[in-house]
Amino acid sequence: MSRDIMAVVTLRPDSIRGGVPAFIANNEQEQMELAGELGRIMRGDVFRLKNGTIILLPIEER
Repeated sequence: MSRDIMAVVTLRPDSIRGGVPAFIANNEQEQMELAGELGRIMRGDVFRLKNGTIILLPIEER
């Protein structure tokens, strides 16, 4: 099963390649707050990658 990325929250706008809504934060605190808000609004799971980018995925049905 695959889940498509719903959104990306990043500090590095140059790392965005398109195809998914992207939100640019000014600092890590803003990034975390924005990702949390988007996760609640979009009903998605929030994951932080090793490179610092945060992705939102649809909640996996169990």
